[in-house]
Amino acid sequence: MTALWSLGLSLAVPLLSLTLLLASLRRYLIPRRSLAQRLRVLAKLGYTSPHIRIVGFFHPYCNAGGGGERVLWTALACMQRAMKGEAVVFVVYTGDVGHGKASKEQILAKVKSRFDITLSPSTLHFIPLENRWLVEDSTYPRLTLLGQSFGSVLLALEGLIGPEGCVPDVWIDTMGYAFAYPLVKYLCRIPVASYTHYPTISTDMLHRVSSRLSTHTNSTLIASSRALSALKLAYYVVFARVYSWSLRKAGVVWVNSSWTRGHVEGLIGAKREEEEEDKEGEVLLDNGEESSTTKLRQRRTLTKAEPAIAAAAPPRTPKIPSTSPRIRLLYPPCDTVHLSSLPLSTSSRIGLSEPIIIISLAQFRPEKEHSTQLHALAFLLSSPTLSPTLKARVKLVCAGSVRNEADAQRVEALRALARELGVEDKVEFVVNAGYAEICEWMGKASVGLHTMVDEHFGITVVEFQAAGLIPLAHASAGPLLDILLPSPSGTPTGFLAASASSPTSSLPGSFAAQLEYIVSLPEDEQDQIREAARRNAQERFSVRRFEEGWMSGWREVLGEKEGW
Repeated sequence: MTALWSLGLSLAVPLLSLTLLLASLRRYLIPRRSLAQRLRVLAKLGYTSPHIRIVGFFHPYCNAGGGGERVLWTALACMQRAMKGEAVVFVVYTGDVGHGKASKEQILAKVKSRFDITLSPSTLHFIPLENRWLVEDSTYPRLTLLGQSFGSVLLALEGLIGPEGCVPDVWIDTMGYAFAYPLVKYLCRIPVASYTHYPTISTDMLHRVSSRLSTHTNSTLIASSRALSALKLAYYVVFARVYSWSLRKAGVVWVNSSWTRGHVEGLIGAKREEEEEDKEGEVLLDNGEESSTTKLRQRRTLTKAEPAIAAAAPPRTPKIPSTSPRIRLLYPPCDTVHLSSLPLSTSSRIGLSEPIIIISLAQFRPEKEHSTQLHALAFLLSSPTLSPTLKARVKLVCAGSVRNEADAQRVEALRALARELGVEDKVEFVVNAGYAEICEWMGKASVGLHTMVDEHFGITVVEFQAAGLIPLAHASAGPLLDILLPSPSGTPTGFLAASASSPTSSLPGSFAAQLEYIVSLPEDEQDQIREAARRNAQERFSVRRFEEGWMSGWREVLGEKEGW
C-alpha cells in the first residue's frame, strides 16, 4: 500500500505542476503577450489597428517543395483571393525562415517556380520556428513518434508565445501535428482545423508490429524479438488513444484520401460527409490480372448490382463521440490545366529512336523506396523477353527535392547503388529542379513511376495522369483506392504493381514485369490509356475542385468563431 501511495504521489506532483503551469499560461501570459505580438506582426504588414483577423497555418517545412506544400500554398492563395479586401492577414509558422535561412521573397519565388502559384506578400507573414529540430526524426533515435509528437507541442508553443510568436484567430495545421491541438484550443481558446495527409499512427502500423514484420518503421531488432514486439505494440496502442483524443480537438479535419479517411475514422469515429460515387471496375495488375487487394476493394465497394445486400447490411459508420470533428475528404490539388497542355500521344513523346523515359518524381525520403526503382530497372534490363531494341532505349529519371543533408546523402547512396547494379548509364538524377524543368521532363517521358508502399494519396501519380504519362504505382492506399481507377469505358488510367506474393518473387520484380508490359504495348493502346488517365485527373483532381472543398470547410470553421 505504501508503495502504491508513493507511486501515485510521484505521478500526481508533475501532473499537478503541469496543470498549474498551463492554467497560468492561459490566464496571464497568453492574454498579456497576445496583444503586443499581434500589433508587432500587423505592423510588419503595414497595419496599425489590432482589429485585423489573423489566420495561422502551422507548417514547419513550408519550403520543402512536396505535395503537402502544394496543399498549403494552394489553400492560402485561394483564401487570399476569396477574402481580398477583408480585414484578414495570414501567418505561416515555419522553420524555413530565420537566422541565415530563406527570406520571405525567396520562399514566394520558390512557390512560383515549383508550383506556379502566386501569393500576395502584402497579407502574408512568416513566423520563424527556431527549434524545428524538435520534430525531426533524427532527434529521436528511439521512441521517435512520441518524441516528435511531444516536440510538436513545444514547437507550437514557440509559434504562439515565443520571441517572434503570435496567437492567431484560427489555427490551421497542414502537416498533421495533432498533439498540439489541445494546447492551441484550450490555451488560446481559438478554433483548430487540420488537413491530415496521413495519420501519425495507423492500424497498419499496429498490424506490422503485431505480425513482427520488419520495415523502415519497425526495425529488424524489434521484429525478431517477441518481447520487444509486445512492448512496442503496447506503446503503440497507448499512443493511438492519445493521438485520437488530440485529433478530436479539431473542429474540421480534411483528409486527402479514402485510405487516410478510413484510418482516421477508425481511430476517432466521425461523421462522414456525402459518400463518393460508387467506384466500379477493375484496376489492372500483373499484365491484366486482378489482384487479391483489388478484389478486396471491390468487395468493400457498393455497386448498383447489390442494393438488397446494402440495405440489409448493418451501418458501417462507427459510433460518433459527441466531440468528434467532421471528416471531409478533399483530394490534394493538381495543376491539371498546365500539365494537360503537354503532349499526349505516344508518337509526340518518343520517336522511333528516342529514349523511352521512365520518370520518378518524389522527395528523396526513405519511404519513397527509390532503391526499389533501381532494382526494378536492373530486372527490366535483364529480362529475357524484352526486346534488345527496347532495352537500349529505356532510361530512368529520378527527379525530386532534397530537404537536408540526410536527403543529399541518400541521393549519393542511390548513385552508388546504380553503379553496383550496373545501370548507372541508364539513370539520371534531377535534384531540386524548378517547375518548368519538371514539366519539360514530364512532357517527353512515357511512364510515370511511383514505388512507395501505402502512399496515403500520391499527388505525383495524378500529375503523371494529367501530363499524359502512363502511371505505375504500388497497389495500396491512394493509388489503389482513389487514383488509378478505370475510366467509365473500362480503359485503365494506369497500372499497379503488387507486393511479393511468394518468397521467390520480389517487389522490384513486380514493378519490372509491369514496366515491360507497358513499354511493349502497341502505340494505339498506349494512347487510349494516356487519354483516359488525363481525363480522370481533369475531372477529379483539379485545383478548382480542391478550392471549392477547402472554402466549404472553411465556412464551417468560421461557424465556430463568433464575430466572423
